Amino acid sequence: MGGPENVGCDIIDIRNGKDNHYRTVTFGAGLLSSEGVAPKMIITDQDWGIKLAVQQVLLQTRHRWCMWHIMVKVSDKLPKSLLGSEDFKKEFNACVWSDLLEPDEFDIIWNDIMEEYGLEDVHWFGSMFEDRELWVPAYFRDFPMGSLLRTTSMSESENSFFKNYTKPRANLVQFINFFICAVGDQRNANSRLNYLDYSTIPDLSTQLP
Repeated sequence: MGGPENVGCDIIDIRNGKDNHYRTVTFGAGLLSSEGVAPKMIITDQDWGIKLAVQQVLLQTRHRWCMWHIMVKVSDKLPKSLLGSEDFKKEFNACVWSDLLEPDEFDIIWNDIMEEYGLEDVHWFGSMFEDRELWVPAYFRDFPMGSLLRTTSMSESENSFFKNYTKPRANLVQFINFFICAVGDQRNANSRLNYLDYSTIPDLSTQLP
């Protein structure tokens, strides 16, 4: 988010993560006069303009495509005969999402799946394989990421959340008040869920002791 120019603040940097209920939560925020050190990694959708910009400007930054934006397209690219195939879904997800595979292992398994299900000539799968170094976890094993750094979902969730509390032309004082209110609501939601965890008994799926 951009800050007011008259206080010398160019950027409001908000850092977030997941709480114990796997909900996006704000860890903290800072007012920056400039971007400062380039990020070690940037995750975006498959925008070629961004890809070129990262290559030309952020020379020391790893660029990764959002896994969610890619995987949500799979069903649209599959032949109709495979839309209901649980076997394909299981094998494909195991191949693509695994961060235990080495790159050469991924290549072999991917090609086996393409051959087994007759997808060798489907252009989208071929192009995604060509660009596998931009999104497949096997090619990011040298970068400690965890599951949180595969998609843009957290930042998109935070952006959507804070839009409910801010105004486009708010000054710095107003923004800080909005921010405090928003974070307070996040903390209250977390406390409510913690209370429900401690005070309620979940429905059991079995009647066995």
